[in-house]
Amino acid sequence: MVGIRTRDDFLPFYVGQTRNLRRRLGEYYVASYFTSTDFRVGNAIKYFQEKTEVTVMFEPIDDPKKRRNKEKSLRTELQRKMDEKFGEKMKKKLLNDSGSYDPREKPLDKNKTKHLKEVIDFAQRFHRLIDAAGC
Repeated sequence: MVGIRTRDDFLPFYVGQTRNLRRRLGEYYVASYFTSTDFRVGNAIKYFQEKTEVTVMFEPIDDPKKRRNKEKSLRTELQRKMDEKFGEKMKKKLLNDSGSYDPREKPLDKNKTKHLKEVIDFAQRFHRLIDAAGC
């Protein structure tokens, strides 16, 4: 999970899985447009780092099926928790809810700008809700 620390809570904005945490974090740092998840999560991290502390929490699970099941249950649990905390104010409660894109779409520059704007819009809404809730 990747999220931000508030005064008294950890609020994830992305839940995912990986076999190699070090490599995944490096990919988030690079935030290559050609890998949708890395681009979205990496740019959300960059946005939040300017405003607050970004934290990664992980649980090592070797079995791929158990990893997928854990990710799915965490996403469901976190979406419910966000509903309780913020109500229905935010349809896309996790960056996971934003969907993916095809990096081969043309024109590249225009699409890259569009997808970066979607990430920043998500991060700004997420941050405003947290501020409004006094977290």
